[in-house]
Parts: sequence; C-alpha cells; structure tokens
Amino acid sequence: MARIGIIGSEGRMGHALVQAIAAAGEVLAGGIDKGGDPEALAATSDVLIDFSSPHALEANLDAAVAAGVPVLVGTTGLEERHHYLIDHAAASIAVLQTGNTSLGVNMMAWLVREAQRASARTGTSRSSRPTTA
Repeated sequence: MARIGIIGSEGRMGHALVQAIAAAGEVLAGGIDKGGDPEALAATSDVLIDFSSPHALEANLDAAVAAGVPVLVGTTGLEERHHYLIDHAAASIAVLQTGNTSLGVNMMAWLVREAQRASARTGTSRSSRPTTA
C-alpha cells in the first residue's frame, strides 16, 4: 500500500482525497494545512499530493525533493516562477502538475500502483533513490 500525504488537507480537494484514498484501499500518511510541516509529512509518505497555495509551493517542493518523494501538484493560480520551481524539482523527483485534478488524481493513483509493481519486481525499496553525478 502506498502512503499518501496530502498538503492542503483541510480544503475541499483535501477532504475529497481523504475519501478517495480510503475507497482505493491506500494508506493516508497524514495531512497538513497552513502552518504544517511539509518535511515531516514527506518523511512519512511515499507520495505527496499538493492542493495548497502558490505561496506554499516552494517549501512543499523542497520537502518532496529532500525526501525523494514524488509529488502531484494540483495547486491553482501558479505563475511563471512556480513553473520554474516545478521544473527544477522534476530534475530530482517525479512531479505531475495538472490543472485537471480529476485526471491528475487518477493518474497519480495509477503511477503509485505502477511504482509498487516495479519495486516488487526489482526488489528496490523506498530508500533506493537514483543518484546524480
């Protein structure tokens, strides 16, 4: 089971994600909202889903990169600077940024399942991260 962390857990999408995670039989690693600790959440999650605010995006991406955890960014209202930050994070981790969250949530669920299958086939674990030169 994938441990899924939700950033923006108290919002409308956060509540919907909690229900979807339970219905899919996955594990909710936890959730944070404004003032929460994205680093602590990333450390206990296999994947993060961010529906917070553009203001929080940089810290959330930094936490995901530091933990080596993939992230789905469903945050709206992003500016050019935010897309640069997303591209920078994507050089280190898997990042899916989407404005169509219905598609995005379904895609993330599929990606989590595929990652689990690949991990089972190769015997890799969460601590096995690609290294860069």
